[in-house]
Amino acid sequence: MKKVTLSLFSLILFCGIMAAQPSGNQPTAEDLVIQVAPQTILLGRSAKVGNVWLTIHAEISYSQVLSVQLEGAGGDIIYPTYTKADNRGELVAKFDYDEVAEELGPGTATLTLEVEDAAGVVYNGSDDVRVIAR
Repeated sequence: MKKVTLSLFSLILFCGIMAAQPSGNQPTAEDLVIQVAPQTILLGRSAKVGNVWLTIHAEISYSQVLSVQLEGAGGDIIYPTYTKADNRGELVAKFDYDEVAEELGPGTATLTLEVEDAAGVVYNGSDDVRVIAR
């Protein structure tokens, strides 16, 4: 009886340990984490004043990124001016601030980043920004 109980306990412990181990897979479309900066978009500002970029940091390895695009609140697709890796090797995408602002209206807007990797897998991540009319 002791051997059966010990074997069963060992099996349950092994399954628990295996379930707790990270799989090493890339994030799925549902869990791609992004952060938009700035978090407040000022509509109608002078193009020569302030930040000219809307920057998005995404928790996906830059070395695996094939294409990047942003879907604004109006549904139009905006492509980044350029992309790079941050100090952790993750994606940073820079978008023209005024181009993004043209897609938004006052209130809260959800921006969705779509990233395709070299294997053809598409990931999505969203972040809300506050939009203020000048």
